[in-house]
Amino acid sequence: MTQVTVTFALEPEFADRIRAVDPSVRVRVLNEAGLSALEGAGRFPSQRQALTPPAEIEAALDDSEVLFAYWGDALEQLVRPDAFPASLRWVQLFTAGAERVDPALIRDCGLTVTTVTGMHAVPISEFVLTYMLMFAKGWPALLRNQLAVSYDRSVVPEDLESKTVGIIGMGAIGAAVATRARALGCRVLGMRRSFTSRGPDAVADEAVPPADLDYLLSESDFVVLAAPLTEETRDMIGAEQLRTMGPRSYLLNIARGELVEEQALIEALREGVIGGAALDVFHREPLPSESPLWQLDNVILTPHLTGGPRRLRRARHRHVLRQPRALPRRRAAPQRVRPGAGLLGGCSAGSGRLRGPGRPPQASPVGEGGTGSDPLAPRRGEGEGEGGAPRRSQPSEPPHPSPLPRGRGGRTRASGPAGERFAVHRARGRCSR
Repeated sequence: MTQVTVTFALEPEFADRIRAVDPSVRVRVLNEAGLSALEGAGRFPSQRQALTPPAEIEAALDDSEVLFAYWGDALEQLVRPDAFPASLRWVQLFTAGAERVDPALIRDCGLTVTTVTGMHAVPISEFVLTYMLMFAKGWPALLRNQLAVSYDRSVVPEDLESKTVGIIGMGAIGAAVATRARALGCRVLGMRRSFTSRGPDAVADEAVPPADLDYLLSESDFVVLAAPLTEETRDMIGAEQLRTMGPRSYLLNIARGELVEEQALIEALREGVIGGAALDVFHREPLPSESPLWQLDNVILTPHLTGGPRRLRRARHRHVLRQPRALPRRRAAPQRVRPGAGLLGGCSAGSGRLRGPGRPPQASPVGEGGTGSDPLAPRRGEGEGEGGAPRRSQPSEPPHPSPLPRGRGGRTRASGPAGERFAVHRARGRCSR
């Protein structure tokens, strides 16, 4: 029997469906009694898990081989390289990002960590277009006029057609933004770590390598941050980059707040260095009430909810239902994270770790041996390396997934029922238990 633990309250119908997947998988749902406390914002896994007593999570770690979880404060304290649970082999996160996971858990302890990378591409990309339309049509000023009961016709709306959209990070979310922006007649510049020179791209109008960041910033009317948070991307947008954008450009951040030097952004917004900013993520969340961002007229703020429509809860649950089927068959889950910082290699609402610097991705079709790996297989040695020529972005809606093959460490691609794309990674090692 494989013990799977869901670390937060789950509706009974979904919990029962997980249990019914396979009799050889034993499923435990924590804090079931707390389900009644979930209202409204309870659709977010972070808020659900916050209601689970840490002591209940700690007790469940004694025999759990697999966790379906949100990696918050509780798991940071309970799952560490120096106190690694003896039975734990696999953590399925309910987020696209995995930056809070200690890389040593993957590298040294052999823990498999998978995410829901790509599942948020449609809702987040639609929010990005909403931000763009609001700025182009002058909506912040129009709303202020409405609240002031002012029939002011001085606002001059602009068209999105012919505007340039620069996307930093061309993963599932970046590609979804590019597709929708081009449908509205925008020119799209896409940046990805694996791009080594400017040129045509399958999704964007022009591929831009990281070395040409200033070119992307200076050309763009809207700069969209869709890159993961790594040591290379932290504070990548500062005072100098904001000046390069110019006073008619807008910064849209739906990745992680730490990609931007927040104080430099506040000063740039106050002084008109850039036209405005739409922010769904911040250095501190919730955004403190004393933050100057609340008071700025050229800022649109949303409370980190662009990836959380009502239907996404069911999509996450469908994903959970797929995972237990892989356990008895010892097949890999399709969104593995591995340690090692890279720049802009895949974008997923600030998704987890990327390939190492200077190591372009090599994708293999699902079903070809040697690229997948078994999260429950015995740990032995290091995973295979990666290599190959840089490739351009791929469309954001690939076909339905196939189970991943058994094999040694490496990387492949898979896709989900809604067209989401997943990066698969594996690292093996040893860790004291």
